[in-house]
Amino acid sequence: AKSVKRNRIRRVIREAYRLNEDKLLKGNNIVIVWSNKASIEDASFENIQKSLMKCLEKAELIEIN
Repeated sequence: AKSVKRNRIRRVIREAYRLNEDKLLKGNNIVIVWSNKASIEDASFENIQKSLMKCLEKAELIEIN
C-alpha cells in the first residue's frame, strides 16, 4: 500500500521532470527528495510540476531565452 503510493509519486515526479527537461541548463545533477511532511494523497501532477519548477527556478537551473 505505501509502496504503491511512493511509486506513484516517483512516476509523477519523473514525468514532470521529463516534460520540462528542455528548459533546464545542461551539465547539472539534480536530486529530488520527497518530504515526509507532504501528503501523498494531496499530491496531484499539477502541484508536483508547479513545485518542481519553482524549486528549479529558485536554484537558477532554468534557461532564460
